[in-house]
Amino acid sequence: MRVTVSAAAVLMILLCPAGAAIAGQLLRIDGGTVKWPSSASGSRVVTFAVLTGRFAVTGTSRTLSRYNCSSMGAFADILDNSPAISPAMAHKALRAAFAAWEGVADIAFRQVFDLGKANIIVGATDSHRGRAFANLTYAGPGNGPSSENGHADKALGGSRVSGGQPSVLPMQNARPVHIERAYVCLSPRVRWKIGFDSNLKIYDLRYTFTHEIGHAIGLDHPGKSGAVMGYRYDESVEGLQQSDIEAVRALYGPRRSREPLLELQGSSRK
Repeated sequence: MRVTVSAAAVLMILLCPAGAAIAGQLLRIDGGTVKWPSSASGSRVVTFAVLTGRFAVTGTSRTLSRYNCSSMGAFADILDNSPAISPAMAHKALRAAFAAWEGVADIAFRQVFDLGKANIIVGATDSHRGRAFANLTYAGPGNGPSSENGHADKALGGSRVSGGQPSVLPMQNARPVHIERAYVCLSPRVRWKIGFDSNLKIYDLRYTFTHEIGHAIGLDHPGKSGAVMGYRYDESVEGLQQSDIEAVRALYGPRRSREPLLELQGSSRK
């Protein structure tokens, strides 16, 4: 069975001019939406761990990208060229990113310290290209990842929606493809920052984590800009936008009442 994915470019934020916002998009494999499964009790708690040492992804036919986060280093390594950011600040940015998604959808995230129990692993990429990436392995049969244009290494992200039409696809008749494990990795070779300052050459850490975690839970790029999941970094929006929220709720439903979170939905910056 040939696996087709709804997108063609590597999952990384690109530095490009601003564009118009359009509705969110979901990752799909063989027509099925990609999502984390719920437990037998109906709850959906996704665990994550940050790396403290070396880690290699053992790629299989069900790993979407051959290259994204294939070789990773410690989370702290992300800050190698960012002396103004302490490890504590980076951890806070990561927790805020997870809390943003948890704040609007019926999905919860819990940190664990045993990699064997972690659903999402976060660390530094060894890649010499790009700034930030995500990857995932899914459950089910398949002959290996291949994007619509045949480039397996670009099987995640980068979707374009023709005509600017809303692209949160209906869940009816959409067979879910369950995620087994996901990976988020950022480059230690570039400089990072905390907050927006109109300098588009340096990316905000929290925003970047939020974007890549979106991929790790099943979201694709909806278009250029105007949403956290947009593939261009332009500092026009600071937190989850309506298209981001609609997309994640299409997968997991709206948030149920839980304890207050560290960070919730942000705002739009004109």
